[in-house]
Amino acid sequence: MLGCKNLGEVALLDGDTARAQTTWSKALRLASAECDRKGADGCYLAGDLVSQGKGAPRDPKRAAALMDRACTLGHAASCVLRAADETR
Repeated sequence: MLGCKNLGEVALLDGDTARAQTTWSKALRLASAECDRKGADGCYLAGDLVSQGKGAPRDPKRAAALMDRACTLGHAASCVLRAADETR
């Protein structure tokens, strides 16, 4: 999952935005599947990708829901991000 996200970043640095989006889409599919299996890391990564519009259109509400789920499943960084968003 994370490897696909990172490959997308490399493609973007190379100026290949189409390849970056394709790679991020694959990362999002894998992360979402992991999240569906109650994998906190998958929920976090899916939320991060969706919040940035990588692999799917930017969707702050969906990203927040994914981060909330990751936090509920025990992903500490998601809880910190959620708390920071609540103070804004």
